[in-house]
Amino acid sequence: FSFQRPAADIFAVGATQVPGSLYVSVCLLRAAFALEAHGSPGAGTTAKWATFYFFLNGPLAVLYPFMVTELQLPLGVVNLVLHSNLLTAWWGQFTCLSRLVTAGQECTARLNAKRS
Repeated sequence: FSFQRPAADIFAVGATQVPGSLYVSVCLLRAAFALEAHGSPGAGTTAKWATFYFFLNGPLAVLYPFMVTELQLPLGVVNLVLHSNLLTAWWGQFTCLSRLVTAGQECTARLNAKRS
């Protein structure tokens, strides 16, 4: 698939990611604000950044034809730009999710300590 059109995989995968990204973003935001209410400052901001990173891939569907037809960039350059964007999005998702998991574990530990 990618050998004929280097960024075509972005369209195939991107279209199926929208429902999951929406669901995860809503869950993250709800959980993050609950964490903030229980003494984890910054969890809401981290969840907002995670949501941003989950939707950072969205403009790629418009950017690909623009770069190929209007800018007439070689497909290798287009592929590099689009996959660099994906790397940035995935790294941001990983970083934010890791921070939120850590905040959740710390919050759970604090709540369990209060109950004891």
